[in-house]
Amino acid sequence: MTPSGASQNACTIAINVFDGTRQPIPSAADVLFTFIDGKQKIVSRNYVKASSINIEVPYCGNFGDSHSVIAYADGYEQAGYFPVKAAPNTPQQADLMLLGKNATFKLSDLLVASLQPTLEFQQPVSLGQDALQLTISAEAGVSFRVITPSPGCTTLFAPDEYGDNIEIPAGASGSHSRCTN
Repeated sequence: MTPSGASQNACTIAINVFDGTRQPIPSAADVLFTFIDGKQKIVSRNYVKASSINIEVPYCGNFGDSHSVIAYADGYEQAGYFPVKAAPNTPQQADLMLLGKNATFKLSDLLVASLQPTLEFQQPVSLGQDALQLTISAEAGVSFRVITPSPGCTTLFAPDEYGDNIEIPAGASGSHSRCTN
């Protein structure tokens, strides 16, 4: 697909569209592909029965090369990406995932039940001979834990000191429970 205005300095952008299971959108689906250049001008907007499409766009050598790409199909939420930077002689690629309109997040086949990575560093900085030593340090971390119901524990907080408790759904699975009673 080549929009009007593409020249000898044309750049190629490949867009691949996947569903929530990370498989290409079925080829029977009409996918609306929209390409917008850095000047916010719609370069192309077409329905295509394909999960992948290539488009040629002109190279500007400025902010106009930062394209937005958007994909939509019936039954799915739309998805987009910015910036896809056009570059001559270097094809660019953007992969978009369209989630079903009624998709739900499930932890039933969870491989990681608890994750607690952390990062620390300390770096001494010299302030000169016979001077105090300055040490710069930083720390970052993340914690992820799946909380599931267990016998006698079906709420998120036990006891809940602040009002209405949050029920843990009956179908939840995993290996950790928050209850301590």
